[in-house]
Amino acid sequence: MERVVHREGTKTAAATLTVRLRLYGDKWYAFGDASALGQLSEGSAEVWNTHNIFTAG
Repeated sequence: MERVVHREGTKTAAATLTVRLRLYGDKWYAFGDASALGQLSEGSAEVWNTHNIFTAG
């Protein structure tokens, strides 16, 4: 999949130039879970972005 960055003869707006990296940036997300029940306890954590998923627990 491709993005149209610009067309010949056009100029990019200044407002777009200032936020371009945030628009196309690959964000990371995290999720965690913990349970403590008497003698039993467990936990898990997961971190992911568009290309990777890391899980522990």
